[in-house]
Parts: sequence; C-alpha cells; structure tokens
Amino acid sequence: MAIHELKTWHEPFQAVWNGAKNFEVRKFDRPFGVGDTVMLREYDPEIDRYSGRVAKRVITYLVPGGAWGLPKDLCVFGWEYSEGYNNLTTVFDPTTKEIMRLAERSTAFDFLKNEPDRYSVSDLKATY
Repeated sequence: MAIHELKTWHEPFQAVWNGAKNFEVRKFDRPFGVGDTVMLREYDPEIDRYSGRVAKRVITYLVPGGAWGLPKDLCVFGWEYSEGYNNLTTVFDPTTKEIMRLAERSTAFDFLKNEPDRYSVSDLKATY
C-alpha cells in the first residue's frame, strides 16, 4: 500500500475537508491502487505555498486510465474517511499577507475585517 502526496487547490480541498467531495480525478501518472493512502495538501497557487492543511484518505475504488472511456492519462478514484484516517493540520509560519488571504475565506477572522489596524503580526499568528 503506497502513500501519495497530492497538491490540491483550495476550492476542491475545502470540499474534501467538509465531506462534500469523496472522489478525485487525477492524471494517471503514478501507480494509484485500492488501499493506497492519499495525502491531499491544500495549496494556494497565488502565493505559491501550501496552507498547512492536509486531508488523509484511503482509496476504496479506482477507475484506471483507458477504462470506461477515460483517457489513458486520467483516472478516477473514490476514498473513505474512516477511524485512523482523520484530517490533520500541520503547523506553518504564515506571513501577514497569507493571514489576510485566509481571513477573506473564513468567518474565524471576522475581527480582522472590523479592526484591521488593531492587531500585530504576532497577534495574528497566535490566533491562527
């Protein structure tokens, strides 16, 4: 059983994180297989950096490239979220710009929108 680390942009990552998305369409550029673990790492292409959030899933079903009309270079797999395969959050040191970008996406940072000059970078990093 292999482990695959996959760069995942914010919108599809958020759908996985929330439980709305339980499948993936990917280039068939590695030997994905049933029972393999995928580590979906949230990535922001605008700042060329990972957010630090990781969703870990186990592949339960695989449609390989070339099957059912799929191009040979694409595959589709489904996964399960089960005990022992929980979402993980890793630590990173965000810059003020990154924190403000996160603030735009989350209600957890509403206080920044109301009083942006009141908090220092240290306060923001402690809050994040």
